[in-house]
Amino acid sequence: MMQRIFTVLDRFDIPGKGLALTGVTEDDSLVIENGSTVIIKRADLPDIETRSLGFELMRNDWSPHKPKNMALLLPDNLKKEDVPEKSEVWSAARRKKF
Repeated sequence: MMQRIFTVLDRFDIPGKGLALTGVTEDDSLVIENGSTVIIKRADLPDIETRSLGFELMRNDWSPHKPKNMALLLPDNLKKEDVPEKSEVWSAARRKKF
């Protein structure tokens, strides 16, 4: 089942690697497997279906509200301009086993 993972706060083109999307998740137990389908829901634009090349969860322990920042790497056929800020990242993520 597809679920919203995070809202895009920033995007970075990484030459030769792909497009990195960052955002803050409400559920830091989610994992997006490499190669899994990712849907980018863009306001007033068609959705983009792509795949994950990498996924990382990063904590800002210095921040008082301890956000759960995520970074997602997508194929290099996508560019920063293709994914506006505030787009939503959806995937059939699984939960980490602790």
